[in-house]
Amino acid sequence: MKALVLEKPFRLVCKEVPTPVMEKNDVLLEIETISICGSDIHAYLGKQALYTYPKIPGHEICAKVAADKTNTFSKGDKVIVMPYLSCRECAACRHGKGNCCENLRVYGVHIEGGLAEYLSVPKDYILKVPEKIDAETAALIEPFAISAHAVKRAQIGYGDKILVAGAGPIGLGVAEIAKTYGAEVVIADTSEDRLCFVRENFEYEHTLNPMSEDYREQIKDLTKGQYFRRIIDTSGNNHSMENNIHMLAFGGRMVYVGIYKGSLQIDDVAFHKRETELLGSRAATYEDFQYVLKCIEDKKIKPEKFITHRANFSEAEQAFKEWIEQGTKVFKAMIYMK
Repeated sequence: MKALVLEKPFRLVCKEVPTPVMEKNDVLLEIETISICGSDIHAYLGKQALYTYPKIPGHEICAKVAADKTNTFSKGDKVIVMPYLSCRECAACRHGKGNCCENLRVYGVHIEGGLAEYLSVPKDYILKVPEKIDAETAALIEPFAISAHAVKRAQIGYGDKILVAGAGPIGLGVAEIAKTYGAEVVIADTSEDRLCFVRENFEYEHTLNPMSEDYREQIKDLTKGQYFRRIIDTSGNNHSMENNIHMLAFGGRMVYVGIYKGSLQIDDVAFHKRETELLGSRAATYEDFQYVLKCIEDKKIKPEKFITHRANFSEAEQAFKEWIEQGTKVFKAMIYMK
């Protein structure tokens, strides 16, 4: 079969590779559409932790069932992949936290991914989606599930005023999901490209740049001096993650989604005075995928609005290079296998 193989940083090539061998509990998927994740970009740039080369990237997948040894699905069913394979044996798995598995393996990161004609996946990590949901939208369910998990961790209530730090796909996904809970959302990002995209395509009254000299005063005015009960930081930026403690209300909760690959320094006095609840958010669960799917069916969210760039499989090598060069002007890119 044909696959896009990331042989080393900055070298993505189309080549013939063996078709995956199906294990007894596997379903063979014919890939339709792949959404490009930030982790795919980081791997291309040689900045992805735990990544080894060569590797087939891609984990935001919509596919058709090609063959099923388990008789769970029918040939031709439209499906998506929950791409985090847990061991089901470690302490986290035994306590129902498979998304925090000590031995977690992710398609396109630890094992071969979906930028190929076929992928063999255990049946328990496949979710059927209605035919009325198009392949583009279906491929975006996975990143939205990441966002939904973070919102669930934040325990957002109706009417809560929340700050979403980072206006990339996960951050904007958090904002869209939070609105389904009835939250009032403020979005902050240092990228004017990202803020412009949000302003032009979505209805958010407040989109702020933390680099503004009066940023803190803007926050005080918006919250009447009370700051935010909930902050979800998707930026992966240490300055944002460290400084947002000062934007949090007393008794508030902050969730880190984006990962900073280093140590953080947090003002301990500010942390304790607020009796801050600080949580991490990792991957997503089956329930998160189901929630996103229900939101799409109920038309509460429209993931397709995230897509700014598209390419066919035959164009993907060159498209990847161009998307890298365009940086934050590319919000969400999609590759079509046919």
